[in-house]
Order: sequence, then structure tokens, then C-alpha cells
Amino acid sequence: MNEDNPMHHVKVVATILALGLLIGFGYYFFRLATVKPSPAISAWLGANAPDAWKTWRGDHEEIKYPPDFARAEGGAARGGLISAAQVTFEFPRDAFQTATTNYVEAYAAIGSTDDSRTIKKCYDVPNPEDPTGHSPLEARTTINGTEWRKRSISEAAAGNIFASEVYRLLSGSRCYEIVLTVHTSNIQNYEPGAVTEFDRDAALVVLRKIRDTFRFVGEK
Repeated sequence: MNEDNPMHHVKVVATILALGLLIGFGYYFFRLATVKPSPAISAWLGANAPDAWKTWRGDHEEIKYPPDFARAEGGAARGGLISAAQVTFEFPRDAFQTATTNYVEAYAAIGSTDDSRTIKKCYDVPNPEDPTGHSPLEARTTINGTEWRKRSISEAAAGNIFASEVYRLLSGSRCYEIVLTVHTSNIQNYEPGAVTEFDRDAALVVLRKIRDTFRFVGEK
């Protein structure tokens, strides 16, 4: 066979392209087979939510959360900034867990304190964004008819990033706090192209839905 024949080169190129496509499709379906399915967002935000959710009640407040979320209370709760959280609601462990993103976990933390020294800092920007703690929380948002102060902060630690939305309310003799946190690993820790940046809004849209169910009950 004459290897200088142009048709021969065309066949060689076509064969290489065909093999490339087969390898590419094979890898694609292999990844599909190894990626864990994520719970449907619509299940948490559908027509029955939050009416079909569970309810947690504190001394003067209550909040709803999806029934398949993990709930931790007391010493097991985490995520509080101005004081220890009273309760934490966390996405199921397999939520958003795929082989292609840097997602680690996401959760909402609820807490309050009546400590007089802490109350003075209720509307201060939370650490670590402002270590001096003297800048006020100026942005405002309304949750169930009550105006709260808010701020977004981000903390990096040991290759991890904790991006949080912080909501504070000084009411009576207590400072109330809601913290929504999305924890991801630093994308720079991976080989280029190995993973993609997790879309934090995919988790925050549900966490904000939980936030919006917060309300006071009884006497504060």
C-alpha cells in the first residue's frame, strides 16, 4: 500500500478520531456510573415544603427543616459564631456528593445568647472578616416580618473554605443568630481540571428556605 496516498492519510485520521470518540464516550459513561445521585432540590422546595417539614422549637423560637436533614443539638451542634449554636441542620451526607466537585458539606446553625458582654457585639461584623469586631452589620433583611442584620463572610482553614451568610437580631435581652454555611475544599488543592467549583447557590437556595421559616413563639 502506498502510504503517500492522500486517501491513506484520511483513513488514518478518521480511525484516530473514531478511537478518540469511543474513549471519550466510554469515560463519560464511566463517570456517570460512579457519580452518586444527589437528592432532588425540588423535593426540598416543592409544593409541600415547608408544610411537610419537621419543626424544631427552642425556648422562644421555632424553625422548620427538611425531614431527611441531620439535626444536631446542644454540644453536638456547630456553626455558631457569636455563641455556641443551639441546633444545626445539615444536608444528607450524599447530597451534592459527586466525583467532580469540591463540595464537602452545608448546614444551617441557630443560636442565641443573653450574655451581656456578647449582646454588645450582636451587630458587630463576625470574625474572621473583622478581627477588631468594631464594624457594624449594616445590611438588613426581613425574616417572617422581623428585620434582621446580615453579612456574608468567608474563612479559609487548612485547605477548606467556609462561606457563610450570617443573620443577627437583637431582641429584648437576647441576641439571636442564624448562620448558613457551605463548606468546600480549596479548588487549588486539585490538579487543574480534576474537579469543578461547587455552585454554592445550589445549597443556599435550600438553606435560605429553612431560614425563612424562623419565627418567634410565646413570650421572648
